[in-house]
Amino acid sequence: AIDTLRRILEIAVGHGAIHTNPVTVKPIGEEGRLKKKVEQKRLELPSNSDVQRLYFAMENNGARGGWGEEAADFCRFMAFSGCRVGEVSTVTWGGVDWDKKTLHVAGTKSDSSQRDVPLFPALAELLNKVVERRKRAAQFATDRKPQIAPADRIFRISECQKTIDKACASIGIARITHHDFRHLFATRCIESGVDIPTVSRWLGHADGGALAMKTYGHLRQEHSQAQAAKVNFGGGVAAR
Repeated sequence: AIDTLRRILEIAVGHGAIHTNPVTVKPIGEEGRLKKKVEQKRLELPSNSDVQRLYFAMENNGARGGWGEEAADFCRFMAFSGCRVGEVSTVTWGGVDWDKKTLHVAGTKSDSSQRDVPLFPALAELLNKVVERRKRAAQFATDRKPQIAPADRIFRISECQKTIDKACASIGIARITHHDFRHLFATRCIESGVDIPTVSRWLGHADGGALAMKTYGHLRQEHSQAQAAKVNFGGGVAAR
């Protein structure tokens, strides 16, 4: 933001609208420009137990098998796949490769966001659950054998923030957003020992892990220290 403001004011100076650029500041006795240091905000995510309570609260928001249950599974899907909320609506059953155990995400942000994500056991279990629920709902509505086409979207909804907000309030935890479930995905992967460049590819980043390192680097360090405590070199250093 400061760089953009500086450039705008430089244009103003060039056109004679102002005399000097107030954002271009040289500290006394030093060369260079004054620039605000941008600090990375540390993630504050709910605990695993709170997340499970949140899913339960969402599922019980309305009739069983209704939109509350679909909203909970929608959030689980983001937490198990790392998808952005805008990407979920692009994922179809045709993108699920049960043999190769991959899920194709078309991506919406950039070309690099198009990717294949592993069909983690929790994700596969969730998709099977969604299939069974869709079949039951279709059979109840038509009294015919239901069919799920490859082009069908996995979820009928495209967002559920109001349901999330209501569930957070009901169980007494801080408000979280759709994007926090993507953060939960990355956090769980890193805490499980997956390296950051791999997590970055699963998230659809094109920078080789730079953004993921900036966002989740502290998790990697904490995990590294926890793992270091398990290392046994077979003896100490004997004193002479």
